[in-house]
Amino acid sequence: MTKKFYSINVRWVVTPMHPPLIDGILGTAGDWVRYNAQTWFLWTEWEVGPLSGLLRKHLMDEDSFIVFPFDPLNANGWSPNWVWAWFQARMEDDDKVGRINSSSS
Repeated sequence: MTKKFYSINVRWVVTPMHPPLIDGILGTAGDWVRYNAQTWFLWTEWEVGPLSGLLRKHLMDEDSFIVFPFDPLNANGWSPNWVWAWFQARMEDDDKVGRINSSSS
């Protein structure tokens, strides 16, 4: 199975904001990094449906989240070097060709 990158964005409405909750959930699905208290990046073989189902079980109905796959080679932005390095290391492990177009702060 091919690994993919996902961006996972949580909107905490009823569940108290507790990023370690999502950390633990994603730990069962693959390699992840928390970008901030609402956003995670995940590197996994999981498909989006089962991944969404896993998250749904741990949040209240009023909370919401979005899970979408993306290719960091098509990403650009202004982020700390550790973010770009995290993407790059996984792409190198997967023998992806290319370099992320990164800007850092």
